[in-house]
Amino acid sequence: MTTEKGGAPRNPLVVDELARTWIVEAVANGASFLGACSTAGIDRATVKRWLREGERIEAERDKADEAGEDYEVPLHLLPYVEFVEALRNATERGTVEMLKGIRKHGEADWRALAWILTHSRKGEFADQAKLAHAGPDGGPLQVEHMSDAEVIAAVLERANQYELDRGIDRELE
Repeated sequence: MTTEKGGAPRNPLVVDELARTWIVEAVANGASFLGACSTAGIDRATVKRWLREGERIEAERDKADEAGEDYEVPLHLLPYVEFVEALRNATERGTVEMLKGIRKHGEADWRALAWILTHSRKGEFADQAKLAHAGPDGGPLQVEHMSDAEVIAAVLERANQYELDRGIDRELE
């Protein structure tokens, strides 16, 4: 924490309230975390530090609640907790607003609504295709190193086999 003249602690979140507002609104409008920080002119590492501090305080508060103890957030740390809560709220608010827009477009084009279903209810509506990169029996892939000449020969051999399998006779063409 930085200090002002006379050595009194200065909370950077109070000083950067405008930046916090920009970040929260940018996230609510769909900006990425990095884009929101950049727009506000605040380094991403600084904002992550604010978030970690707010989450740490929330964890302390939750732990006290579980133990049935009273916990009051120290006044100088309250902006951190408020920022975490505002950012969470902005993320959810932004998601809801974007879904409303997609739903509105769904009135004219069913694909907008299909997109919502495939992305929000993957287990029910999304394609379940899976891609796996594994060798036989799930083991590691075996990689062959070939010279250029070997690669060309293998491609020509496969091309010839393709033509044979399909009854293509190049001599007649």
